[in-house]
Amino acid sequence: MTWTVKVRGQSLTAETCERLETFEAMLARWSPRINLVSKSTLADIRQRHVLDSVQLYDYVPENTQKFADFGSGGGLPGIIMAILSTQFEPRAQHILVESDQRKATFLREAARSCSVNVKVISDRIETVAPLGAEVVTARALAALPLLFSWISPHMAPSAVAVLPKGEAYQSEVDAALEKWQFDLTVHQSVTEPLARVLCVTALSRRS
Repeated sequence: MTWTVKVRGQSLTAETCERLETFEAMLARWSPRINLVSKSTLADIRQRHVLDSVQLYDYVPENTQKFADFGSGGGLPGIIMAILSTQFEPRAQHILVESDQRKATFLREAARSCSVNVKVISDRIETVAPLGAEVVTARALAALPLLFSWISPHMAPSAVAVLPKGEAYQSEVDAALEKWQFDLTVHQSVTEPLARVLCVTALSRRS
């Protein structure tokens, strides 16, 4: 299948596409054993999971050197972001945090097979020392109020959190505003009409 998607307005290189296909095949092969993605979505991994993660890279500032992905699970979007960085930010470091040991094993094997610069931390988010990441991602991990409490210690002062959310995103934003202050930009998802990509900066607790 041809990869016609563009990232930052550019076509993906043959090498990037090959890495994505390697990861896609691994995800399909491992998922039935350790439940990386819902069984009902296995037939449409590319659209539902891979391309849904690829779109997030459009909101990564140029020259980003440190990424952190939380609750990385099946490598969505953590491994995808690392694959795209081989083309766009080849010196960037990617840290993936996943407490489930089986999923952490998958992440390490996926990183090796796709030849990407990834460090996997197999521990609970709350116990991880601050990472100082410039870009933070998390997909289907928690509602915003709780998610913010997990990711805020790991964001550098000028960091952006790039967070895919479903159609109920506004209720999560409203709930988060009760305890958090932040700047927010909302983007239409290219894979799901009712979904959005939230870009959060200047995140801090309300005093």
